[in-house]
Amino acid sequence: MSFGPRNVLVEHMVLSRIKAIAEAAAFRHEVGGILLGSYRGRDLHVIDASAPQNSDRWSPTRFWRSPAGHQAFADAAWRRSGGLVTHIGEWHSHPELRPTPSVIDRASWLKSRREQRRPLAFLIVGTADVCVCADAELGTIRALVPIDQDEMGVLFGHPLSDPSRPVTVS
Repeated sequence: MSFGPRNVLVEHMVLSRIKAIAEAAAFRHEVGGILLGSYRGRDLHVIDASAPQNSDRWSPTRFWRSPAGHQAFADAAWRRSGGLVTHIGEWHSHPELRPTPSVIDRASWLKSRREQRRPLAFLIVGTADVCVCADAELGTIRALVPIDQDEMGVLFGHPLSDPSRPVTVS
């Protein structure tokens, strides 16, 4: 039985935005924020991402998101959309070419998933690629792979045969 999203569509604008934010920090320290979008059955559609807030804390290997500005960002989007756009995940950067979730990332994501009781998407921006993850089943986080791309964005889904296959987005 599958508990998480079947697919995650991430709009190009979101990928460009989070890559630009990470590059502006020159990968000297991790940065991050929340992902906003909507649920489409078991699929997630990511349409926006918050920027790091002054109240956030970071180090070269960690990022701590403060709820302050991110919550206001999510609330405003929710009001503008009539309740259709909501918090659907988190993103942060890693100073590595092909980012992979750390043990701390996975534990934090599973905690978020348990607390929110709904599917979530998690993105890590690296210096060359983006890793997109989601819960594959209760208690398991798995990297997704790009399965389609069009002018709107990149569609990520569960790999069919190799769960360790790297996720590459140009």
